[in-house]
Amino acid sequence: MSNQNKDSKKKKNPALQLIAGGTAGFVESTICHPLDTIKTRMQLRRQQSTINAVRARSSFMEPGIRNVSSLTEPKLRVLQEASSHVARQQQQAVAATLGPFGTARRIVEREGFVSLYKGLTAVWCGIIPKMAIRFLTFEQYREGLQKIVGPPKSGEEYSTSVTFTAGLACGLTEAIVIVTPAEVCKIRMQSQYNSLIDPSQLARRKYTNVIQTAFTIYREEGITALYK
Repeated sequence: MSNQNKDSKKKKNPALQLIAGGTAGFVESTICHPLDTIKTRMQLRRQQSTINAVRARSSFMEPGIRNVSSLTEPKLRVLQEASSHVARQQQQAVAATLGPFGTARRIVEREGFVSLYKGLTAVWCGIIPKMAIRFLTFEQYREGLQKIVGPPKSGEEYSTSVTFTAGLACGLTEAIVIVTPAEVCKIRMQSQYNSLIDPSQLARRKYTNVIQTAFTIYREEGITALYK
């Protein structure tokens, strides 16, 4: 009787595991998302500065190169020195980033504090169910595997091999159930937008949100299309 009471105490509620995983994903994404926004802005700023440097150097060099056959050697040397000076100035501008704190301050000053959380709802739609399934399946797999192989010899609650296998199994489960379909839907939605698209076509776009995209793919191409 005492053993049954111990087993009942050790048995964990799957609903609590599901809620705990979803809550962990919610808290993690909410706290870390501003850092991801800052990182993305810094990368885009550096990329744009590099593009501007290349454009400035190209616009300075090309006219001189086209007329180089009519130039004497001293003039060509002056042209090359001037172009290298412009390139150095542009490279210094590229290297002089604001840093994470400066980027965060600039975003808040120009766009408001809420701008640090742009795109957070899309992150929630992916990470909350993923973490919920991870927590739930890990505990269920670990308990089930331990019952199959028997109690560990070391006296611990779960053996190392069982914990390792449960981790692999829960990662595979979340990839099949959430990660791969969500990634397919995200790519389909992103592929609708490009620099040459007519703004009027945005109102008639095929995919509008993750759930609608998943149902559209399933209806038109079948369930296997979500795992391509």
